[in-house]
Amino acid sequence: MTSTIISQIELSQEDCMNKVSAETRQAIQTGVRKKAVYVVLLTLALFLPAATLQWWQAWALIGLSVMGVAFELLVLLPHDPGLFAQRSAVQEGTKQWDTILTVLSVLVFYAVALVIAGLDFRFGWTPPFALWRHILGMVLFLISSTIIYWAMMANTFFTATVRIRTERAHQVCDRGPYAIVRYPGYAGGLLTYIALPLILGSWWAAIPAALSIIGFILRTYLEDQTLKQELIGYQAYTQKVKYRLLPGIF
Repeated sequence: MTSTIISQIELSQEDCMNKVSAETRQAIQTGVRKKAVYVVLLTLALFLPAATLQWWQAWALIGLSVMGVAFELLVLLPHDPGLFAQRSAVQEGTKQWDTILTVLSVLVFYAVALVIAGLDFRFGWTPPFALWRHILGMVLFLISSTIIYWAMMANTFFTATVRIRTERAHQVCDRGPYAIVRYPGYAGGLLTYIALPLILGSWWAAIPAALSIIGFILRTYLEDQTLKQELIGYQAYTQKVKYRLLPGIF
C-alpha cells in the first residue's frame, strides 16, 4: 500500500511539473522535500524525548500528519501547483510581525509541545487519559485538517504568511469556508492545537499549545488590519462575513 501511495505521489508530481514554469517547478520540489523533512522531525520530536517507540498515541499523530501530507501531494498539488509552490517558502513582502508570529506559533510552540508531550509520556507527569479523550483528539485533528484543506482548495491565495500577491492579481476569496468565517485556516489551526494534547495525553503540552492559539488570534487581528488597508474589496467582505474564527461568536 505504501509503495502504491508513493507511486501515485510521483505520478502526481510528474503531471504537475509538465504544467508549470521552471521557477514554480523548483519551488514545488523544495516543498516536497520540506514535507518529508517535516515528517522526520515530527517523529524525532516525539520519540527522542519519550525514549521509546512504544507509544501508540504518538504513532496516531504521525499517521494523521502523514495523511495530511499525502493529501497535499496527491490532491492540492495537482489542483493548484502555484499555491503549493507559494506555500513552500516565506515570500518577499511578508510582514515582519507575521514572520515572527508564524515562527513562534507554528514552529517553536508546536515543537515545544511535542517535546513536552514526549517527556510527559516518559516520566508520567500526566495521569493516563481515558481512551475517549485520545479519540476525541483524533476526531478534532481530522476536523481541523478538513477545514484547513477545504480553505486551501477554495482560496488560491492561501499562503503561510500574509502578503498581498500583486504578481498573481490577489483578490478576496468569499467562497467555501470563507463564506462562513474570514480565517478558516486559522480556525482549523486552533483545533489542531486543542487536539494535540488530547491525542498525546499530556496536559503539560497544552501550555505551549495555548500560547500558539494566542498567537493565531493575534495574527487574525493584525492580518485583518493589513488586508483592510491593502487589499481591494476586503473592507466590504468584512461587512458581509462578520466573524473571524467562530461563526456568531468571534
